[in-house]
Amino acid sequence: MSKKHNDGVSPGEMLRVSVEASGKSYQEFAKSVGMNAWQLSHVMANRRPITPKTALKLAAATDLTAEQWLIIQAKFELQKAMAVSRG
Repeated sequence: MSKKHNDGVSPGEMLRVSVEASGKSYQEFAKSVGMNAWQLSHVMANRRPITPKTALKLAAATDLTAEQWLIIQAKFELQKAMAVSRG
């Protein structure tokens, strides 16, 4: 997917799509990027943010760059902040 199609998609949803596209199980994917299944599931549920370190790991295993992962995360956080500020 190109970055243009990622607007409004949560980082967790984008990660879920990427894991499914890899053809690996969640456990296999987590192991391949140096994460455990708990960490992966928390990122996919948007309970843990994608950090720069995580973005580098994900970039090595997906068709998105680390910068794209961080942009997706930043947009998601901005959307949440805007929703809270609107009340």
